[in-house]
Amino acid sequence: MSKFFDEQFLLNLVSENKIKCVIPRIFGCFSERSNGSWSGGHIPLFISRALKNKDIIIHGDGKQTRSMSYVYDIVDGLVGILNNRNKLNGEILNIGSSEEMSVIDSAKLIVDLCNSNSNIISVDGESVYGKYNEIQRRFANVSKAKGVIDYKTNYTTRQGIERVINDWR
Repeated sequence: MSKFFDEQFLLNLVSENKIKCVIPRIFGCFSERSNGSWSGGHIPLFISRALKNKDIIIHGDGKQTRSMSYVYDIVDGLVGILNNRNKLNGEILNIGSSEEMSVIDSAKLIVDLCNSNSNIISVDGESVYGKYNEIQRRFANVSKAKGVIDYKTNYTTRQGIERVINDWR
């Protein structure tokens, strides 16, 4: 809600001609410099654990999906916004991958790419989140960004994961 409030506040200032701004919404960025603990997101966490042959913990059934984006694609999107900022005042643009992958599939892929002996263990979502309903689908619809800044991704999720694994080895 705080993000939504901040966006609405900025858009109100734009409509009152008090500021110029573009609001990028970044989806699931990861890189070689990501934190390998929970705060870095599930991809870096899974890679870190798989490289150490430690168990990978999945919350719930793992069918929840995410659009995970390699950092260079995010940077390209932000540069595209900066290069077009004069024509984008008051716009909101999703920047990320339009590729969608389940959490369980990303864990399996990472275990495979790391040649890891890690087990993938599912824990009840309620034991982690309590009564909070986890978002089941977080998808980056980037069609608007494609149209206004010619945004495109150059890395698949797998390619980004491979780059991080190779760097962390």
